[in-house]
Amino acid sequence: LAWYAGHAPLPTAVPLPAGRFTMGCVLGRDDLAGQCPPEETPPVEVVLERPCAMAINEVTFLEYDYYVWSTGGKGAASAAYVGSGFGRDALPVVNVNWRDANRYAAWLSRYTGQPWRLPSEREWEYAARAGQASRYGWGSELGAGHANCNGCDARYGNVRTEIGRAHV
Repeated sequence: LAWYAGHAPLPTAVPLPAGRFTMGCVLGRDDLAGQCPPEETPPVEVVLERPCAMAINEVTFLEYDYYVWSTGGKGAASAAYVGSGFGRDALPVVNVNWRDANRYAAWLSRYTGQPWRLPSEREWEYAARAGQASRYGWGSELGAGHANCNGCDARYGNVRTEIGRAHV
């Protein structure tokens, strides 16, 4: 394990500038077959007035497992993953509830001396869109190598999680 060699696996943050975007489903940008899901309508113009920072990647099993190990498991639920043989280490952690995610953020703040918290829904969508008016942070077309989803990649599509990269 990496932390036994003196390396603590910690997330890397990047600045998320203040800005504005349209949150929710916009016809012609996000719709599926000409319809938006009711929970994503009507679209709302959002202004993030203050910059913040967000981790470049999702929290990995390695990062979360280090937190569980370093706290002796006190107040931290171990993330269980019954996968399809792809492993855990660099994959995004799954099966962590909101309370434990907040505990991880609080521990990370104490451990690094920097403030960490869960992003708001608005911050997360702004970061995912990279502040762009397009469907995705890289443009409007899905294309190969941009997402892990059903039909995107014959080898991994709809099979496992994968590390994403922020496009901010």
